Amino acid sequence: MRGADLAGASLRRADLRGALLGGANLHGADLFEVDLRAGSVDVVARVADLAGANLAGSRLSGVLGTGADFTDAVLTGANLARANFSQCRFNGANLSGADLSSTILADADMRDVILLGAVTKGWMVVGADLSGVLTDPSPGRDEPLAKARIVAHALWCDTGGGQGTPGLFHKADLRMVGSLRGFNLAAFAAPGAILCGVDLEGVLLPGANLEGADLRACILRGADLRGARLTGANLTHADFTEAKMGPLILAGGRQIPCDLTGAVTRAAIFTRVMR
Repeated sequence: MRGADLAGASLRRADLRGALLGGANLHGADLFEVDLRAGSVDVVARVADLAGANLAGSRLSGVLGTGADFTDAVLTGANLARANFSQCRFNGANLSGADLSSTILADADMRDVILLGAVTKGWMVVGADLSGVLTDPSPGRDEPLAKARIVAHALWCDTGGGQGTPGLFHKADLRMVGSLRGFNLAAFAAPGAILCGVDLEGVLLPGANLEGADLRACILRGADLRGARLTGANLTHADFTEAKMGPLILAGGRQIPCDLTGAVTRAAIFTRVMR
């Protein structure tokens, strides 16, 4: 398979053990749960292009992949243990839940990589660029308080201001709240907040202020984001399938658009979005 053009191809659950993929074009390919154990994507410096590929659940243990391009690829739950990915480009890749035990990533480009729940015991990252890497937050005393404040905001929304209190979450780290699925968080004010990986499926966020927020790998399927401010937000790998992202119509016919000006939308999913 050296030099093969398989861009966008579907190879789901394929058994490619020992395959030689040097120079292959797998840009955007669907390699879900593919088995590439002890294979090679680096043959005489003809590196493979796997940018934007779906490698979720794949088995890449022992692979020689020096210099390969995994920019914005999805590697959630993948097994990369004992593989050699020196000098590879993983910029913006989602490696949540991946096994990187004893993986060699020397001089690799790991900028903005998502490593939530990843196993990194014994990995080698000498010379790697780890700027912007997202790891699991350390549990803190403020975690229960943050969730309680969000619940109070939801109650305020549900009762039209009769109970609860509106919350301000400016630059707050809300990763540890886990799931807010279905919450009513209208007019939620969280500019610059960190919500990476949080489950926001079906959440009501009309008129929310999420300017500059970090929403990488967030699940926003079916969410109501009408009139939300997402300017400058990082939406890499976020899933907006069937989300409402049109204008918020106020009394008198005034409309507030959903604003994504300057937002980073690499590898984000906008399937069947309602605008």
